[in-house]
Amino acid sequence: MHRKGAASMNLTTVNKNTSSQSITDAISVLRHELLQHGEIYQGFKSSLKSALEIYSTCGLPFEPEEETAEKILDFMIGEER
Repeated sequence: MHRKGAASMNLTTVNKNTSSQSITDAISVLRHELLQHGEIYQGFKSSLKSALEIYSTCGLPFEPEEETAEKILDFMIGEER
C-alpha cells in the first residue's frame, strides 16, 4: 500500500544514488559481521533453517536442518570447514 506523501524508492532510484563502491563496502561490512558469528549470523542461520524445513529433505535420518544451514552460511561467507 502506498501512502500519499510517503517516500518511494525503486530500483532506478537506487541505481542512480548508489555507487559500486558503496555496495562493495556494504557487502564487506555484512561479511565481517557474519564472520563474527553474532546476532546477524544467527539470524541468517535461522532463516536458512526455516527455508530448509519447508523446502528441503533434511532431517532424520539425514543431517539436522540447523547443521545444514550453518554449513551453507559458512560456505557463503568463505568460511568452509
